[in-house]
Amino acid sequence: MPARILILALWAFSLGRLFVGYPGVLGTVAIWIFGLLVVSHVAETLFVLGRIRQAPEPFLPSLIKSLVFGHLHNRQYF
Repeated sequence: MPARILILALWAFSLGRLFVGYPGVLGTVAIWIFGLLVVSHVAETLFVLGRIRQAPEPFLPSLIKSLVFGHLHNRQYF
């Protein structure tokens, strides 16, 4: 559970850059974190998409959890 809270905090911090803006280096770090989160979680979701479709959980909630939490959600499929 603490890992999920950390990931949500990273998403909130990086999305804050898009909506509010941070000065200097903090803004640069936030945009890099956002980019890495998006790229890594989309790639991981595409990698396990077949298993997400076969999961007993409904597809859309499972897809969203995979995009937000990445490996922490997808590890149940392996």
